[in-house]
Amino acid sequence: MQTINFCTITYTLTSTPAFDPTVVSIDAATGIITVDENLASYNGISYSMTITATDAESTSGSPSATFAFVLTLDAACAIATLTPPAFAPTYAIAYTKDIWDSFSLPFTPASSDLDCGAITYKLFLASDDSEVIDPVFTITVNAGPPITTSLDVTGTDLSFEGTETYYI
Repeated sequence: MQTINFCTITYTLTSTPAFDPTVVSIDAATGIITVDENLASYNGISYSMTITATDAESTSGSPSATFAFVLTLDAACAIATLTPPAFAPTYAIAYTKDIWDSFSLPFTPASSDLDCGAITYKLFLASDDSEVIDPVFTITVNAGPPITTSLDVTGTDLSFEGTETYYI
């Protein structure tokens, strides 16, 4: 609890709509509000909030004071512009290798106009947009400098025999 002029003050926070306490929280002792602004699912949501400071020992007719404000969450990374990863034109059109070969296809890494941390990559099958989760395929990211990325393939059986189209 915070003490101001010998008065013990506690703080509460209410909102409409009700806020998720994992996103917005208040320290009841100090009144400090903490907001996790990097949750994309909350991007653009506004809360009409009221913070109340209360002196439990007050004998006056109004032992509390309130302050109302609007909080709008802006998860900047949710609106970042990404430049997609790109394979060299030779690999992007078609690439044929023996099923038992191990090989690596370098690609230009994705980039963002905002610094939102590391960009992660997943491999998908183009025919049905399903994620490829198989140890045959590995996406390697070397943080650099310079940043290098590659799709590494190690053939271990005949399960990938034939022609497929993939994307990252």
